Amino acid sequence: MEQTIRHHINGKSYVILFLLLVLMIFLVMAKGFKAESYEQYKTVTVEKGDTLWALANSNKENANRSVNGFIEWVERVNHIERHHIEPGQKLIIPVENK
Repeated sequence: MEQTIRHHINGKSYVILFLLLVLMIFLVMAKGFKAESYEQYKTVTVEKGDTLWALANSNKENANRSVNGFIEWVERVNHIERHHIEPGQKLIIPVENK
């Protein structure tokens, strides 16, 4: 009987350890996913001679991001590949939520 109780307790211990491990993994993963702090956006129209680099430099303060971070965000949200933008194109850019 003592062996049965010990086996039952060990079984519960493994379940508890497993649940704690799953919880820890969830918390670590959740911490890695940072929600966007931008609830406001603005649309700009690309003009002749504009580059993502120039747009990032002129808007990075409003977006509270580095130039590279700004460019990566704009490319991802606007589905742009390889920094290719054209005059007349409308771009969504982030504006800091104040």
